[in-house]
Amino acid sequence: HLRYKFRRLFFVPGNHDLWVHSDEEKQTPDSFAKLFCLLKLCDELDVDVGAAPLCSDVFVVPLFSWYNAWFDKFDPFPDPSRKFHPGCKWGRLDPDLQVWKFFLSLNEARLRLPYHGSVITFSHFL
Repeated sequence: HLRYKFRRLFFVPGNHDLWVHSDEEKQTPDSFAKLFCLLKLCDELDVDVGAAPLCSDVFVVPLFSWYNAWFDKFDPFPDPSRKFHPGCKWGRLDPDLQVWKFFLSLNEARLRLPYHGSVITFSHFL
């Protein structure tokens, strides 16, 4: 277990973490349920998913994210036929147009906090 090897452990979910497999559908019927189940598990295991100080002047701020290339007209990677969410279930949300906005909104409160010193951010998607 990584939690026992490190003093602090930070986590953000990625696309594979939110796939809903047929044997999980009773507990997590969609990817939103799976997300919140994972966040609860992290809390129970003392794994940080929110902003936290490492020392007096260093903060780690995990950022929720989802792949979106709409803003980058020069990105050569996005192959329209390649999907990052084949195992995800988003209900009525359009996975290409709305899911990234949902994840972005989860960051609003943590981005308003008054950090001082150095801030280290990370997300699953670059």
